[in-house]
Amino acid sequence: TAAGATTGREALQLSREAKSLAGMLRDLDRASKQMTADSRRALLASLSKAQASLADRAAAVLTQTATATRMAGVTAPKPEDFRRVADLLAQDRVIAALTELERLAQATEHVAEAFEKWAAERGDIKLEVYRVRK
Repeated sequence: TAAGATTGREALQLSREAKSLAGMLRDLDRASKQMTADSRRALLASLSKAQASLADRAAAVLTQTATATRMAGVTAPKPEDFRRVADLLAQDRVIAALTELERLAQATEHVAEAFEKWAAERGDIKLEVYRVRK
């Protein structure tokens, strides 16, 4: 019948449109994933560059404060520890980079606290003599 044929054509048209929409959705999903991956790579490269700059500054500060660090009796992080974070970011190893950054933040905070304590105690002659003898 004519009504059956019309209904069949409409169903076929609906099927084609649904397939077309599914294809567009797959394309959108693929493009979105690629855009996300590209954005992530760009952001990680930028963060790696910023960390490399921080590593250069850290190396300079650590070199300048090496004697004071020893006199304060603390162990400062090594410059290569800061560079390692930049390398981890460049390799997209975000969790490892975060872990290392947290460790470096704690270590440098410990050094800063030791310097503050050392500066506050500088007027105490007995402590100064003790430090020099160490």
